[in-house]
Amino acid sequence: MNEIRTGQSVLAALKELKQQLSERAVDIESAGRIPADLHAQLGAIGVYRLLTPRSHGGLQADIGDVLDVIETLATIDGSLAWATVIGIQSPSVLSWLPKDVFDALYASTPDVTVGGAFAPQGRAEVVEGGYRISGRWAFGSGCDNWDYLFGNCVIIEGGGPVPGPDGKPAMRAMLFSRDRAKLLDTWHTLGMRGTGSKDFVVEDLFVPRSHSFDPMTAAPCVDGIFRYPLIEFGNHLAMIAIGVAQGALNDLVPMTAGRQRVFSSTAIAADPVVHHRIGKVETALRAARSLLREQALREREVDEGADAMQLMAVASANNAWVLETCTAVVDACFQTNGARGIYNQSSLQRRLRDIYTIGQHATLNDTAWTRWGAGIFGQGAPLPPG
Repeated sequence: MNEIRTGQSVLAALKELKQQLSERAVDIESAGRIPADLHAQLGAIGVYRLLTPRSHGGLQADIGDVLDVIETLATIDGSLAWATVIGIQSPSVLSWLPKDVFDALYASTPDVTVGGAFAPQGRAEVVEGGYRISGRWAFGSGCDNWDYLFGNCVIIEGGGPVPGPDGKPAMRAMLFSRDRAKLLDTWHTLGMRGTGSKDFVVEDLFVPRSHSFDPMTAAPCVDGIFRYPLIEFGNHLAMIAIGVAQGALNDLVPMTAGRQRVFSSTAIAADPVVHHRIGKVETALRAARSLLREQALREREVDEGADAMQLMAVASANNAWVLETCTAVVDACFQTNGARGIYNQSSLQRRLRDIYTIGQHATLNDTAWTRWGAGIFGQGAPLPPG
């Protein structure tokens, strides 16, 4: 592993594996998860240490390199990229723990992985030294492979919820070893079938307070972690959409080579209507990619006192547009390819199902435009200057 020193090293190694990983896309979907051997391969080339600080043996990679890795994964397969991104984000999530806990977790390896759920679907009863938790959480993407899981919980004391500063029930996310949870076979979906986003259950488990955090207010405990990981996470998911769309374009050209649609006198690849359609969406995809990369780089340069809600509002609005653009790209490719794309073995069929499933995620849907529009009219998050 000594040769894996930069994000560029990881990207180069990933490109060498690209054909092999592409050949496993059907296996990933049929298994309903990332197979353990592929998870191990990705770990071996340094994917899960991309965001780990150098102080803890990681690469602390340039944001552009991280986005390139994510897009490359998504051009191969959307599920592969989605589950891997959860693992890539692990040090950001774990940095919300106290520093001594973070140090202990990374003492033996820079490749620690964690996944979980932000929705407060558990209960955490206050006890001496910590909490006793029980709950069932949905959307545990990649949960078969991670070292740790976390589940957000409502804090309970004296038989009722503990009020937070805003008067609503207080919440904390609880970290525990994956083997303490029961994974349920619930992930049977339209798309993104290979992410393994199963429900997971914990019953009456003690969690020390030191292994809990508030994901809405916590700040990274170490240098080298972007101080707004939730915003960064949204960008990473939007980049998966970019990769799925680019993958559809990559698939389309060889799929249509030499073909002619029924009742058409023109080959698909020679049809001016196709040229116009695909030229338009490819241009839009390049614009979406440029916007996303510019956004991610600009966020890294914000002042310490930046308004986090304003940054979130801008990023969410942009990401919703990126998703809409990517969906149009995949739609155009699927339509152009014709009836051959409706079969299960078609990669375009899988990409179509995946892009529509990605669009249901809370960080990417078009409610972001409603929030941003409210800001334009002086309501909600303030607009940035300029």
